Amino acid sequence: MTTNRQQEGSPQQTLGWSPALVDRTARRTAQKEAAFLLPYLKPGMRLLDCGCGPGTITIGLAEAVAPGEATGIDIGAQQIELARANAAQSDTANVRFQVADVLKLPFEDNFFDVVYANTLIMYFIDKAPALKEMRRVLRPGGLIGIRDLGTNGDVVWPPDGPLERTIALYLKGFHYRGAWDPSNGQGNRGQLLRAGFVRCQASADCEASGTPESLALVAEVWKMRVLASNLWVEQGWIDRAGQERLAQDIGEWAKRPDAFHSRLFCSAIGWKEG
Repeated sequence: MTTNRQQEGSPQQTLGWSPALVDRTARRTAQKEAAFLLPYLKPGMRLLDCGCGPGTITIGLAEAVAPGEATGIDIGAQQIELARANAAQSDTANVRFQVADVLKLPFEDNFFDVVYANTLIMYFIDKAPALKEMRRVLRPGGLIGIRDLGTNGDVVWPPDGPLERTIALYLKGFHYRGAWDPSNGQGNRGQLLRAGFVRCQASADCEASGTPESLALVAEVWKMRVLASNLWVEQGWIDRAGQERLAQDIGEWAKRPDAFHSRLFCSAIGWKEG
């Protein structure tokens, strides 16, 4: 992963997709991931979902603005294919998906009533260009809603176990590259203010995993990240055998009857003055 790629691409495409990550992401819904935004949506609105992934959130947002239209964009063509398949399966007529870059949105100025982005803005070192583009396509008086991970957002039990060690290595790798910190959502209200939005508000929610099924998904995602992290080996933070042991230990952690994992997400909304 390179700094330029982080600036240009979506987090999902940059980090790579495993079956477990696809499965976990496909479980996301507007009712949960966009709960902070839903009270502001009205029938007939035109909405843009940036970094939509497999589109499950976008489909729920489309239902909220019907008969208005929801558009989901993602830089990953594979994700757009999944999103279109999910929309067809849900029989949602007022949603469409297309491959596009949030830094170069293919829409005219003042086109949308609402712009939304879930766990996307946190992946940019300089967040201003993406927010500027999102503001450009919003009509005067339009609404933006963004949601990202908060600092120290991972809470794990038991403490000091394999998952906490993995998360520490994961963050160390990004800091080594001088790259983004994927846990900075608590600054989203300020980011919107600096981007020119007004009446900005912030909130938070928690995503918890405390069942065998949910913990198995968490473990598979993190095992994939452990085994794919060549940088850790190159820098001597861990050797290949250690990587394999760590991945195995994560799997064993998820089977513990007392295992628990949660993540803090910080959301912010703002309006384009007009």
